[in-house]
Amino acid sequence: MKHLRRIIMILAFINLTLVSFHAGCQIKGWTETGNSKWTLKDGEIESRPDGIGFLVSDESYTDFVLTVEFWNTDNFSGIMLRCSSPEKITGKNSYKITINRPDPENQDFITGGIAYIAKPSTIVDTSGKWNKYEITAKGNHIIVKLNGVTTADIEDNQFKSGPIALQTRGGITSFRNLVIKSLK
Repeated sequence: MKHLRRIIMILAFINLTLVSFHAGCQIKGWTETGNSKWTLKDGEIESRPDGIGFLVSDESYTDFVLTVEFWNTDNFSGIMLRCSSPEKITGKNSYKITINRPDPENQDFITGGIAYIAKPSTIVDTSGKWNKYEITAKGNHIIVKLNGVTTADIEDNQFKSGPIALQTRGGITSFRNLVIKSLK
């Protein structure tokens, strides 16, 4: 029981408010949508391969720095930024920072890029290990760093503000150490 009540290592700091995920409880500040199941296990939040699903922040964000660690099996996942329609999230109504298996045939959606907008400028091997994203969104400027390497740096003004969502599709994806820092 004590194990079920401990604070999980995934944290979001929002304007000096601490929002944490607790094992055995609803994930406060986040809403599950779609067909995937999200569970808390060993200090990580994990999606189960039950289809396409999202874990969507209840808060909207404009300018922020998001850091998160992820482990991905052979599937197509991502982190959606500034979702303009949180009820029906796609890579075309948000900025989708991709988490995907390497595909020599199609570089458009591999890890480190922004789906439909920017292929990764550098390919970083993410297989079989924990990886870290640092994503900065300030105004129309978005910078994506993967394991300390800048993989995307764009200026685009399609989406100005909105919730953040963790996405899974067809496999197991784990996230931990999630921090969102609002920029003023």
